[in-house]
Amino acid sequence: LIAATGNAAATATGNLTVSGTAVNLATNSGGTTSFGLTTLTGGLTTVSVGDITQTGAITTGAASSITSSTGDITLTNPANSFFGATSLVGVDVTVVAAGDLTALIAATGNAAATSSGNLAVSGTAVNLATNSGGTTSFGLTTLTGGLTTLSVGDITQTGAITTGAPSSITSSTGDITLANPGNSFFGATSLVATLGDLSFAGSVAGSLTTTSGGATSFGTTTLTGGLTTVSVGDITQTGAITTGAPSSITSSTGDITLTNPNNSFFGATALSGVDVTVVSAGDLNALIAATGNASATATGNLTVSGSAINLATNSGGATSFGVTTLTGGLTTTSVGDITQTGAITTGAPSSITSSTGDITLTNPANSFFGATTLAGVDVTVVAAGDLNALVAATGNAAATAAGNLTVSGTAVNLATNSGGATSFGVTSLTGGLTTTSVGDITQTGAIITGAPSSITSSTGDIALTNPNNSFFGATTLSGVDISVVAAGDLNALIAATGNAAATSSGNLAVSGTAVNLATNSGGT
Repeated sequence: LIAATGNAAATATGNLTVSGTAVNLATNSGGTTSFGLTTLTGGLTTVSVGDITQTGAITTGAASSITSSTGDITLTNPANSFFGATSLVGVDVTVVAAGDLTALIAATGNAAATSSGNLAVSGTAVNLATNSGGTTSFGLTTLTGGLTTLSVGDITQTGAITTGAPSSITSSTGDITLANPGNSFFGATSLVATLGDLSFAGSVAGSLTTTSGGATSFGTTTLTGGLTTVSVGDITQTGAITTGAPSSITSSTGDITLTNPNNSFFGATALSGVDVTVVSAGDLNALIAATGNASATATGNLTVSGSAINLATNSGGATSFGVTTLTGGLTTTSVGDITQTGAITTGAPSSITSSTGDITLTNPANSFFGATTLAGVDVTVVAAGDLNALVAATGNAAATAAGNLTVSGTAVNLATNSGGATSFGVTSLTGGLTTTSVGDITQTGAIITGAPSSITSSTGDIALTNPNNSFFGATTLSGVDISVVAAGDLNALIAATGNAAATSSGNLAVSGTAVNLATNSGGT
């Protein structure tokens, strides 16, 4: 029991029990060491072969060093007060402080550090558990097991964290900023900033789960498993994200902006937010739920589905749409084929382009609002209702609508089928036109064909009277009343249940059936 106005030292070859007051206190024990109530204005230096424990609170006034060569350190009195950096070396190390605590831990077993104030911790252990009533800051921390952290305030770092087992890191009111690129987490890792922002960078040999009451930002993040992120605010990145399993990324009130060109998402990646923008260096399978606009870009193949206002997609490979529902328009650019496995619904004019591939959008439940531009090699489109298709095909094209069909553009051969009326804008074909329509067939622009054609209305009239029409070869016209005009020669094979009229500025060849037939030719 020491009462020293200066420094004190206590040494025992056996067990040592010490308490009292001094400036600095040094202890050395060949057995165990136990502290009673110990109050120092300076530091504590303790070396013990066996366990280091306490029966009373320890107060230090300077940096301290506490070492057990073969035993545990158990300093759990809630009234402990350690000033400055406190080094703790032992097997299992457990330390508690009433205020702030800076713990430099070297444990060959497990470690735990608790402070009612701010906590700064670093070092080595198997598993490490920390609990802070203030903020928590990690220096260089290397674990062969897991990290379990609870903090009222912010969780930050000044050195990289390495874990060897699943970990859980939670701040109840503060931010989490663990953005050191040297971080390496093993196994399922959970980060929860209940009310604050969250920033993470590093690698996880497993899955990563993050929850933030504010915004979430990722630095370079490499996962062998999936990423599950829930954020109240925006989700952004300052470095590439790599995942090794399907992932889910959700912002309840913010935008998702993941536009790093080196991102690599494995498997289906669900993205839910206001405005959603995602970019991937390879293939991308994006399941989007955006209350605002969305954009998905992949240098490889792109698979996309979900909901948004406007959706823009860009793919260096093929593009495939699952069920996609938009209140706005769809803008798609793809190097390869554009296909679908689910219906597409748009609420505004759209543009769908493949630079080298075919467009095959044949789901009977498709619903395209307004003018829909389709540019590709072979272009095939189907709609459940009305369809306004502006086609630019270097190969063949086909447009089918259960309702009225408006079509224009270019192709080799063009086939149209409409459950309502059919109207042609300026249409230029190097091949033939095959049209079937339940209702009237009309035009607002000239039709040019390069091969024999067939134009049929099962219940309506055919009125193709644009003076710039040019029909190549035999053109079959079947309907109720039929009127056809051509700028040059015309070979019309007419089957009219009503009246018919055929006009050509060149030679006219006409045959077929009608009630009354009127012909006018500028040639023979």
